[in-house]
Formats: sequence, C-alpha cells, structure tokens
Amino acid sequence: MFVSGDKMDSDAGSYVNEQSDFGFDVKVGKEYRKSIVDNLEMRFGADLAFKYSHSQTAYNDKTANDFDSLNERTTYQPGVNLVFGFNYLLGENLLVGAELLPSFIYITGESILESEDASGVEEIKSDISGFNYGLSNTSVLLSIAYKL
Repeated sequence: MFVSGDKMDSDAGSYVNEQSDFGFDVKVGKEYRKSIVDNLEMRFGADLAFKYSHSQTAYNDKTANDFDSLNERTTYQPGVNLVFGFNYLLGENLLVGAELLPSFIYITGESILESEDASGVEEIKSDISGFNYGLSNTSVLLSIAYKL
C-alpha cells in the first residue's frame, strides 16, 4: 500500500493559489514459482490493483476583478498487473530475480471547475474515463532476496 499527499500555498500579493493532493495505491496478488533447472526458477502471477487520487486547486485574484476559481479532480483506477520473471539462486538462501510487470488500468472519475466573478458562479462538471496499459524495459523489477 502506498499513501501520498501534499499541500502548497503561494501568495503573490494580488493573487493566492492553494493546491492539495491526496491518494493511495493498493496491490494484492499471487505469485507462483516453477523450477526450470538447478538454481533457476520461473516466476509468474498477477496482482489486482486499485488507485484513488483527489486533487484540488483554488485560485483567488485579489485585484479589482475579484475572480475566484476552484478545480477539483477525483479518479479511481482499478487494474491488473501480470508478473513474469526468473530467479537465479546464488546459494541455499540468496537469490537474484528479474520480472516484467505488464499492466492494464481502467480510469474513471470526475472533474469539477467552478469559477466566480462579479457576474456570478459557473460550475462545469465533466466525466473522466480512459485506460492505461504498459510494458517496457522500465517495467523490469530487479530484486535480491534472502530466503529464511
């Protein structure tokens, strides 16, 4: 599980900008190992993944226009990661491994843009949807492990 967040404020005198972000990421999976030859085993399996993300940016212009805006974005990202790799046993308890992690993620959520000026408040809502998939050499995970 991974949790992250931040909050940043900037005040330039005539305008103020406040930004905050929060999110978490959870992955649960199962991995299997099969011996190929002495000291070499294949690894394969899958992870179910879920990511939640919420960001909010508020802008206040203190000039004569007195323009304010708020932009909120919330996304939900369920997905699956596959695991395919190899372990090389360096001894009875020490191994070096490499695995590929191809993934497919569906993205859904909502974006809300709210602006206010002298003429009133306007709110624009939009749905977010899409997908993300990947397999590249940057998705290779190298590991050194000690087996108890």
